[in-house]
Amino acid sequence: MALCVICLDTLKSPMALPCGHVYCHECILSKIESDATHSTTHRCPSCRNSYSITNIDPNAVPGHLRSSVLPALRRIYLDELQDAPSPPVQTEAEVSKLRAENAILRAYCETWKRRANLHSAVIYGVAKVARGQILGMRAEHEQLEQKYQNLKRKYADLE
Repeated sequence: MALCVICLDTLKSPMALPCGHVYCHECILSKIESDATHSTTHRCPSCRNSYSITNIDPNAVPGHLRSSVLPALRRIYLDELQDAPSPPVQTEAEVSKLRAENAILRAYCETWKRRANLHSAVIYGVAKVARGQILGMRAEHEQLEQKYQNLKRKYADLE
């Protein structure tokens, strides 16, 4: 018999957090609503791992990644519950297909990670060059200002 650590009773309509801890649907919702911060980032009552409850617009996620985006609170079905539907039986072909999709998603993640690293390196390089140019221009400005002041004094002396 699975127990909810918030109400210390048998799980009713169990919901899982991204960290894997399971609570009653009502208990975790009341915990989220009772947070004083009223932010979208919350912490698991058991392990204190943070999770976000914001809803992601599926149109903002690339099509090939949409199936991988999961909500923070997920309904789960425990074997002990009588009304829970039995999990679908997967054939070897379905398992192979899922493994292939997983490999493709991992490859996409690596590609995007490399692109992000390259992009940040380029941005850092551009910022470094721009900073160098700014310092050079500032020094040149100070030199020109000094020359201007000298010429201004010479002109005043001539008058």
